[in-house]
Amino acid sequence: MSVFRRRAEPPPGARITSAPPAPALDWSEDDRIRAEWPPGQLEGAAGGRLGWGNGMALYEQNPAPGQYLNIAEYLTRGLAYTYLGKPLISDAQAAESVRRILHLISALPPGGPAVLDHIAARLARLALAVTRQKGWQPASLGGDGQIPDELLRPPAVVEAIGAPA
Repeated sequence: MSVFRRRAEPPPGARITSAPPAPALDWSEDDRIRAEWPPGQLEGAAGGRLGWGNGMALYEQNPAPGQYLNIAEYLTRGLAYTYLGKPLISDAQAAESVRRILHLISALPPGGPAVLDHIAARLARLALAVTRQKGWQPASLGGDGQIPDELLRPPAVVEAIGAPA
């Protein structure tokens, strides 16, 4: 008999459905979000516009759920520049990008690798940061309502910032 017991591990690829731990970082701080989008890692203006345009076009083509995360990532390629104060797209295009990103992240199919949750959270944080920066949140939260409340409430969006439900 061994004095050590093996800890039961979930099967590979399984997502743990218990409540997420308290956030280790305060995602209300712009510096933390900016650190996830360093200018040196962006593709440059032409690449940002191209990626964003591809994301907008793919979203319109009724994509399969397996493509949602990729499309959201494409959309952030242009939206990141808006957040960093060097917009490549208009405010109307940025607001639509935020709506699409939050919709795609909320609609991601369950059961994928946990790393995809981390990627999705990073994308959602950018969309939420732009929403706050531009004042697009619902009027009940002090904004102009361009981003409706129902896009801010899905668990995947709330968990991205570690906010209480």
